[in-house]
Amino acid sequence: MVTRKFGEPDLYGKPKFGGVDHVAHELTCASALLMGQTSEGIPAVLIRGYKYERSDEGISDYQLKPEAIRTAVKEVLKESIKVLGLKWLIKLVTGGVCS
Repeated sequence: MVTRKFGEPDLYGKPKFGGVDHVAHELTCASALLMGQTSEGIPAVLIRGYKYERSDEGISDYQLKPEAIRTAVKEVLKESIKVLGLKWLIKLVTGGVCS
């Protein structure tokens, strides 16, 4: 199970720029935390209510096009400037050398 949803809006209307989600791996990791990895002795975890769309694609089927990369970098910089300020960007670009 792999889902991309790159650029699709999240719950708050912001585009998703997180790459590919390997859902089966994430569910397995969550299950391992619930089962415990030492002496807990819980043999299985039942996951209910997860809805997914069956796909023959794998993680290697996803590649970002240059335009998607540009859009993601632009969005990250725009949001970073909002949060951290323009001085942060100048420091980042100049390698910490500001005049």
